[in-house]
Amino acid sequence: MNFTETEEYKKLVEKYPLLRRAKECEAGLKKETYIIVDTETTGLDPIQNEIIEVAALKIKGDEILDSFHHLINIHKPIPKEIERLTGISQDMVDDGDDKNLVLEEFVQFVGDTTLVAHNADFDLGFLKNHVKLAANKEVNNRALCTLKLSRKFIHGLVNYKLMTVADHFKVPTPTLHRAMADVEITHQVWMHMIEVLQGKGYSTIEKVLSTQG
Repeated sequence: MNFTETEEYKKLVEKYPLLRRAKECEAGLKKETYIIVDTETTGLDPIQNEIIEVAALKIKGDEILDSFHHLINIHKPIPKEIERLTGISQDMVDDGDDKNLVLEEFVQFVGDTTLVAHNADFDLGFLKNHVKLAANKEVNNRALCTLKLSRKFIHGLVNYKLMTVADHFKVPTPTLHRAMADVEITHQVWMHMIEVLQGKGYSTIEKVLSTQG
């Protein structure tokens, strides 16, 4: 029998209600399935600029259930500053996959699963616009933003870039500005963020969404 089903545990919960809160948080957040997502783009404007790389991990707790990763052939030159920032060369993009097929596959991959991203407004702004153009479909998934949540619950950082938040949680950051590397870092940051949220009593995705703003 699981300890949480014993009479001894029930008595402890009556005496220490925080035990119940911790169990509810674990069940509501850690046991949920999420898709961690990141994009690399040719600029900051989702209307004018293109997605050149998209990556995602389907996770449940620390377990990785599935992965998604594609470079996208945009059939146009990449700005030199983007190549320097990301390390994604023109040759890599020219050998990439068809945009329409990638984004159609992405929609199928994510389904209606809750998305998690660092600066989710940026990534989802691009994905919503380009999925609509490429596949005539909507990306309306619930989205949790580790940038917004870290700003709200982690005080005193010099900034809230992914590398800074990862460093706060002692998450290694060997490579940045490649989509899958950033996804893997965001996954670890999200695991730590769940612990922070649990400590604040946020036991469901709905509660987290309501406080994230």
